[in-house]
Amino acid sequence: MPLVYRKNLIDHCILGIWEVTETEQYFLDQLAFWPEEQEQLDQIKGRKRVEWLAVRQLVHTLSEREIRGPILKDEHGKPYLKDSTFFISMSHTNGFAAVIAAPYPVGVDIQQRWTSILRLKKKFVGNDEMSIVENAEDEIAALHILWGTKEGLYKAYGRRKIDFKLHLFVDSFEINPSGGFTTAHIRLDSFHQMYDVHYELFRDIYFVYVRKKENSENENL
Repeated sequence: MPLVYRKNLIDHCILGIWEVTETEQYFLDQLAFWPEEQEQLDQIKGRKRVEWLAVRQLVHTLSEREIRGPILKDEHGKPYLKDSTFFISMSHTNGFAAVIAAPYPVGVDIQQRWTSILRLKKKFVGNDEMSIVENAEDEIAALHILWGTKEGLYKAYGRRKIDFKLHLFVDSFEINPSGGFTTAHIRLDSFHQMYDVHYELFRDIYFVYVRKKENSENENL
């Protein structure tokens, strides 16, 4: 099944979700890879190969290019779309792939609900954020939104050596089944940047994206 969710936001931001029902061979027949991309694919095993391929197909679909632009990695390991001024962020989980693209830093995370996240909360939830979890009617939902936001911030920042608990901060929010908003920021040494956060529950998965607003005349990926 192809694109199942697409949204065009203000400031030329676009995002989408692909439900992965295709076989690996389907995507291999659709996509041609640069050597760097093929090396990445060769290192992936199992079901994640199909999801990795679906993300690339989704980026190409959203870009509306006639010829697919390769997705490469910069010196920090952050993916970028060659010959494009757009920032991109990608995520996949258990049969779904998500992409966000904009002419300013963005990040996306998609994850299926799992109770084991309760065991991880002390590793990524800061002291000020713990009250969000403790006061939430659905603790697991709150943790997924916090985790998804911090994953998005990490991807938007695009560099390593960042601690989810010490450098990434999410402001208070309430759990809303139809989705909601909050804000968050990155603070690391002299770097400080605020982001808008939006979360949605898409079927049985959490879909979170963050974006730094920035004016740009570029409208195409």
